[in-house]
Amino acid sequence: MNEPFRMNVQEVFHFPDGATVFAGEVIDGPDYIVGGLYEISVDGEQLGSIRLNGERSRGRIPNVRSVDTTQKPSFDADSLRGREVVFAILERV
Repeated sequence: MNEPFRMNVQEVFHFPDGATVFAGEVIDGPDYIVGGLYEISVDGEQLGSIRLNGERSRGRIPNVRSVDTTQKPSFDADSLRGREVVFAILERV
């Protein structure tokens, strides 16, 4: 089951196939992030929602985890770089 999580987004990657990856330190959240629909907010301001495919890599680089989406974000994904982002659940899976 998916759970909310907070991440210090250190980097945002964009790939030619349309995937966007958010990488950084998960401050608070589950041991493994599963896919689902999440609402994204920074400093209490809701930026939009996004369907995450789930956790992409875990433990390859100490304290860095990543999640990805193939959905085009409705917000400026690069604006999350260097910010603490809250991923709240909109739809439980």
